[in-house]
Amino acid sequence: MPTEPLRPLYLIGASGHARVIADAALRCWPERALVLVDDNPALAGQDLLPGLTVYGTPDLIPEGADCHVSIGNNQVRLAMRQRLAAKRVHWVTVIHPDAVVSPFAAVGEGSLIAARAVVAPGARLGWGVIVNHGAVVDHDCRVADGCHIAPAATLAGAVTVGEGALVGAGANVLPGLSVGADVVIGAGAVVTRPVPDGQVAKGCPARWI
Repeated sequence: MPTEPLRPLYLIGASGHARVIADAALRCWPERALVLVDDNPALAGQDLLPGLTVYGTPDLIPEGADCHVSIGNNQVRLAMRQRLAAKRVHWVTVIHPDAVVSPFAAVGEGSLIAARAVVAPGARLGWGVIVNHGAVVDHDCRVADGCHIAPAATLAGAVTVGEGALVGAGANVLPGLSVGADVVIGAGAVVTRPVPDGQVAKGCPARWI
């Protein structure tokens, strides 16, 4: 029997990060229509990638649509989830074919696992998590909603990351540590002790005020 065509996927946000999402989505579903929307009306009609034009604003998204927030800013991404809650949209997870995700891991709705990223057995990711290019979320980690594990960052085993936190490019968090909500770990930092909520941690070893 013929299969039903895939529903259009609405990408919310015409940022550079949206190019990463669109590329991964097209590799996953080459025949799927992507509909790009952005709150900036001046972007309407502009091409993000060849053949991918900004259609309009998120207000055009129909109820129950398939969506992915293609915005790198964690707080904006979380706010968009709340904004569209009344429309009961379906949040689509995008996993690049070149990512490695254990069948014994759990990846939340609306998340991105980019090319060459690794999500190991026992890891649990919340809603709208970004595991960017080459990042590693090792065994038994817990990553809350709206976090971003930036390119080449590593969470060693059993790390806990609070909602909205950013682990910067090339940073390393040592095993068993906790990173609080809304924390920013600077690029290249090495985290050797727990980081409280809301801190900005930089350096090797990472320090904050």
